[in-house]
Amino acid sequence: MIAHNILAAFVGLAVGAQAGPCKPSSATTTTGTASTDFTSITGIATSREPTTTTTTEAATTTISPAEYVCFKNPAPAGKACNAQGGGQGDLQTMGNADTLTLASCHKSCQDMPGCIAFALQPGSWCALWAGTFTGTSGGESAWSWYDMDCFCDESSTTTNSLSIELTTSSVELTSTTEAAPATTTTTAPGESCVNNERSPVPSDKVCNKHGIYDGTAMEFLGSPPDVKTMESCRTACHDTSECTYFAFTPGQSCYIYGGTLESVTDQQTDYIWYDMDCFCDLEEPNY
Repeated sequence: MIAHNILAAFVGLAVGAQAGPCKPSSATTTTGTASTDFTSITGIATSREPTTTTTTEAATTTISPAEYVCFKNPAPAGKACNAQGGGQGDLQTMGNADTLTLASCHKSCQDMPGCIAFALQPGSWCALWAGTFTGTSGGESAWSWYDMDCFCDESSTTTNSLSIELTTSSVELTSTTEAAPATTTTTAPGESCVNNERSPVPSDKVCNKHGIYDGTAMEFLGSPPDVKTMESCRTACHDTSECTYFAFTPGQSCYIYGGTLESVTDQQTDYIWYDMDCFCDLEEPNY
């Protein structure tokens, strides 16, 4: 966890150093000083790497022969990309990831629903953040901040692989019985409740959608242990007084949130989003 005295917000905005459009450059070293002593952080040399065909050339930062990250070029206006200083905005910690490199820290944030930025001190720690990130206070620090909007949208590249949306289903097989038919409850003319899900799906709600969170009101409430299905994740959210939506990765994890799930991008993700307004006829919450 990042110490509060290190990540406290200051006044001002830092602009991160940007790599050229895939041009080689020498590595630089910047010694950072904050409220305590830190070791120096070394800038990352950029080099041209073979990439898939895209409509816009992107800068590729080499991390190791086995991993790389792709930055948008030019960098998005108003976004902190490799910016030093204290983080600013309505930030909510999502904890530290067990990873110490730029590529793996970026991947950890990318794989966690709601993660909008991360701070990294290479070789020491990687901290993930939800909420709203408006930039940094500026000044020198041993760590750097990265808005997730700094990175290329890999779903827009042309590749030889096929992106397939996976869905899960549960079928119970027995030799003597059949699964009971879905329970349907009439809720309003033209609407019904099928297996506790509204039908048709509310047009203004995010229901059973892949993508990256795209909104302004998010409060991360936690990741319930041993919750790996939509139904159990829904129950965890339903039983948490401030929970209004959730995301889950089938067979792996569940994340619950307060706030408003306004929309998600059309980028393919392993996790799936549900607003609690997608459901109906649920039992009274167990607060």
